[in-house]
Amino acid sequence: MNPLWRSDSQVGRVGRAPLTVLAGIAVIAGALALPGCGPSPDEVREEAARSKARVTTQSRDVLGPLTAVGTFAWADGAWSGCGDFGGKALYEVTGRIDPAPEDGGPLVDRVVDRLAAKGVRLRRIYPQEKDPVTFAVVRDDVIMEFYGYARDPYVLFDILGPCLDVDDLDRELIDARPTSLRLGEK
Repeated sequence: MNPLWRSDSQVGRVGRAPLTVLAGIAVIAGALALPGCGPSPDEVREEAARSKARVTTQSRDVLGPLTAVGTFAWADGAWSGCGDFGGKALYEVTGRIDPAPEDGGPLVDRVVDRLAAKGVRLRRIYPQEKDPVTFAVVRDDVIMEFYGYARDPYVLFDILGPCLDVDDLDRELIDARPTSLRLGEK
């Protein structure tokens, strides 16, 4: 008979051995989850700064050439939560491109063509949907999405960095003031 799951015949109940094993497992798990086992707050801030810089650089590289087809109503970067239970954040740049007055045709088509000429190949997402039309590309670990609408002349965009484990620093990052990229906006 397994001594961990023995039956106490005198009182007709399961012995205490299983509880001892469970208590031991809980102590070990608790010790492994002690604070200080993960990256320090300074290491998390450094990783977040690198991610923000990477997203900002990619945004400037991709959005800069689009000043030839329109003007930026805004292009702002900020941190957002990306986990269901907190402790995770990503840096994103969002904004709107308005068409240049002298250009014709849908702006989203001009955005796709201009980026293709610069070596950025956007692919259509949800090709069955007519409004909005969505194009995207992933460069390194940065996702870039552009949305064109049938009734509206502008194009919206989201440029998203990776979702980072930031532990207790998520509020610090998310509460930080957004920054403008200043890409020839109105």
